[in-house]
Amino acid sequence: MYKKFENGKEIKFKYDDEKATVESFLAEGGTGSVYKVNCRGKVMILKWFKFVNSRYYEIYYHNNHRFLTSPIDSRFLTPKNITEMTEEGFGVLMEMIDGEVYCNM
Repeated sequence: MYKKFENGKEIKFKYDDEKATVESFLAEGGTGSVYKVNCRGKVMILKWFKFVNSRYYEIYYHNNHRFLTSPIDSRFLTPKNITEMTEEGFGVLMEMIDGEVYCNM
């Protein structure tokens, strides 16, 4: 069963010993949820992809990981960090632009 994160939940990321604290739930879509988080004093976005289908889940994870390690054009929002893949899902840390949430869930 998919559970939303409570405010104050600490999320650990894969690289740089980075952690973020959930501040609030923002939106939910077909593949997951979007949260406003605080990471090292900066307001950012956590896109949490819930486990839906093993094939698509792995594709989402590897695509996001690839964008993290090989950034594309700067006009696109790309992940700044990623969590480990788990049975419940995985998360990507993204910048919040001008106080707006850009999510395509």
